[in-house]
Amino acid sequence: MEGYQQDTVFISCPIGHRALKGMPQCTKCGLPIIMYDREVSEVVKRFKKLAGEFAKVQQLFPIGLGLWGSKLLLTTLATYDIRLARFSTMGASITDIQSYATVKEKKMPKEEVENILRKTNYPLKIAADTTGGIWKRAEIAARKDSALADRIGILGIHSTKEEQVAFFMGSLSEGIVAGVAPFLSSVAKEKNSNISRIFLTTIPSEDSAEQVQFNAYCGLANILQSGVEVVIIMQESVLKTFKAISRSGAELDSDLLLPSICDMFLAIDVEGLAELSHIAQSFRLQVLSPAFAYGASYEIYGSVANVFEHSLYNIMVPMNPENVIVAVSIARVPRKLLEKVGYDALQEQFTGWTRRRFPAIRGSLLRIITKEESSDRIDTILLLGGKNFESIADLMRKGYNDFKSHAETMDLWQEYSITADEMKNIDELILRYDRRLGALLKK
Repeated sequence: MEGYQQDTVFISCPIGHRALKGMPQCTKCGLPIIMYDREVSEVVKRFKKLAGEFAKVQQLFPIGLGLWGSKLLLTTLATYDIRLARFSTMGASITDIQSYATVKEKKMPKEEVENILRKTNYPLKIAADTTGGIWKRAEIAARKDSALADRIGILGIHSTKEEQVAFFMGSLSEGIVAGVAPFLSSVAKEKNSNISRIFLTTIPSEDSAEQVQFNAYCGLANILQSGVEVVIIMQESVLKTFKAISRSGAELDSDLLLPSICDMFLAIDVEGLAELSHIAQSFRLQVLSPAFAYGASYEIYGSVANVFEHSLYNIMVPMNPENVIVAVSIARVPRKLLEKVGYDALQEQFTGWTRRRFPAIRGSLLRIITKEESSDRIDTILLLGGKNFESIADLMRKGYNDFKSHAETMDLWQEYSITADEMKNIDELILRYDRRLGALLKK
């Protein structure tokens, strides 16, 4: 009996006409010829890639602290299509939660949204209000609140061979955040000694109340003391001046731009954020000064180097170019523009610019993410690290010193539960950070 032999030359069109494989359409009816085995193979590949992306995303843990941080996270997650199941807010306002729910209920059932918020928000019922209070009281209350520390474990932060990143966001102008953030940073490290911790924060304006500046100064020092890998700092008064023009020509202020910036951080894969952490650690850097550009036309600017140069007009805290050791950037580029210009060309433009612009540069990194749009507009985040911590501390130093002098005169340290050793460590840490990096610059 003659065995069945598959015909490898011909294939049927959608209505049954015999056609040669490889032909784009049927010669009789004109319908497209679909190579099903090839199509199925491509679909399977896409699903495998997507499954890998989901697995990576699950190792990224965005955590919004206090009112500002929770609002930023909820606004970003509501505005952009980010596939994040493991996020948490701690101290979110009812208004922000309701706003998030209203947006999300258009995309998923109300019950599902309510379930997400029940699982993700923690009310932070601790002894400090959001803008006043003393950071130490918030820290003590946080240490006594076992459920707060448990939130870190519930999120999924644990010892694992995979890269994990905790992405905190919160304003150090809030007394709660200044006290709680260093504690939670330490808890995350206890849960997973290999985790990368990144903290996006704001510090108060120079005309803010003395107590607010005191809290922020101490909170920043304590966060560094906790060993957090990267702190990205923005001064509130500078952030408020950050404006850009939308694709439609409308003016955008920082309230609208910052979620887009935050989206860029969260859109990078976990390995990309961990790489940012690792390059900072390799140069013993923790503090990075960000500069932003939004909607810059590649055709008008002529190169990505010119876009980055433009972004320096929007630097959020002081940074002397002579003191820059590391420059790390994220560029969000339209896919068609990337295909036209080329990945390698953008990398070369960025590397060449950093070498010309920063004479003491020791390392640079550019991560490119793509977006689907027909324009040539690029968004960038530039993170500069070097000897600049003292100039950042100077923005809060007067308020810090004045409040400290008042507390010493009125003998309030015991009432605030702050010891002399703690204050000494805070003062010394500021000096040690720049002194260490100054030695690296001299090499």
